[in-house]
Amino acid sequence: MRILLTVEFYRAYGGGGIAEQVKQIAEGLVKLSHEVYVATGYAENRPEIINGVKIIPFKIFGNSVEGISGEIDKYRKFLLSGDFDVIVNFAANVWTTDIALELGPKIKAKKILSTPGVSMLKLPESYKISFSFSGLRQLIKSFYKRIKVLLGSSSLNLQQSYLNYYEAFYVPALKNYDRIVYTSANYQDKIFGDQRGLTDKAIIISNGASKEEFLSGDNFKIREKFGIKTKYLAITVANHYLAKGHSFVIDAFKKMRRQDTTLLIIGQIPGGYGLRKIGHFFVGCYLDCVLADKFNKNILVIDGSSRELVLSAYKNADVFLFGSELECAPLVMYESFASKTLFITREVGNVRDHQDYLEIIKTPEEMAKKANFYLDHPEERKKITEKAFSEWQNDYTWSRVVEKYNSLLQSI
Repeated sequence: MRILLTVEFYRAYGGGGIAEQVKQIAEGLVKLSHEVYVATGYAENRPEIINGVKIIPFKIFGNSVEGISGEIDKYRKFLLSGDFDVIVNFAANVWTTDIALELGPKIKAKKILSTPGVSMLKLPESYKISFSFSGLRQLIKSFYKRIKVLLGSSSLNLQQSYLNYYEAFYVPALKNYDRIVYTSANYQDKIFGDQRGLTDKAIIISNGASKEEFLSGDNFKIREKFGIKTKYLAITVANHYLAKGHSFVIDAFKKMRRQDTTLLIIGQIPGGYGLRKIGHFFVGCYLDCVLADKFNKNILVIDGSSRELVLSAYKNADVFLFGSELECAPLVMYESFASKTLFITREVGNVRDHQDYLEIIKTPEEMAKKANFYLDHPEERKKITEKAFSEWQNDYTWSRVVEKYNSLLQSI
């Protein structure tokens, strides 16, 4: 088949979990002899073809609520003229999906929305806190169009704008789609769709982690590379968006009061180009993380652009501390299972689906207490991580996920 996948970032600096998800699915489908294209945001110095996947970049950013800017007409023409059998849009609240939803039945290909992410049903607290920066944020993201939105805005009516988007635009548009892929039967995305008559389009396909990556040896040797001498290693892997909760994790780590543990904050400044790229540096959490690094000898901020580095961190870690407040099915959770790293997390996304083999907390104090307990009781930690590893091997490998997507594509 000739397949188009769409995602905001792909094989680009700051792409995050969904970019890794799409990469794994795209390259997996290529191995099954499909012709796979990815429409995505522009990134400097990225090849046009990577591992058989053909990448089509567009200089566009934003979403329907806060404004879309850039090569919009070019992307519309591409969607309408491309001779694709199936188009899979990944995520909502983003231009790659919103423009496709707008075109609806004009697109001839079969259409799927995957990991829809109706995350803005409730505006994250960090988004509200950062609203004092929003004039700069909007300038960077969408220039004049979004400034006009923001000058008369507040976090309250921004929330209402997203609710209007879901009800008046998103749900009616999805009635023209053939399937909706959810990563959990219990998370708010599917509940929202079921309540609005979309149940017959629903299919559940989880996220995963790679056997090839996690069952192989450690080639990077992160402890040696960074001179880490402490007995224990705690990690958090997430790009420097405020909603990813780095400040929550840093607070928890300080409350652990351990000199025998190093915390690695591994991530990238969110991607983009031009002013947008510069702006993320100032309005994300990167500067706060760097300050934590400078004033605490046991905290280390590391650029996560090297996959080998990230894998080495997982393979050497004892605990993963996850403070994010905005997720669907966190990829890092499945990667923690695959690496036998205990996952301690706020209740976010679908983590409750896996509550038997991770720890869910509410406050930094609770996170610190749980982390300390499991570091001091390695046998208890091993019981949980072995169960998580077994569940991952049985149900949550990328090869299994690709099989399910391939069956879905064939079925429609």
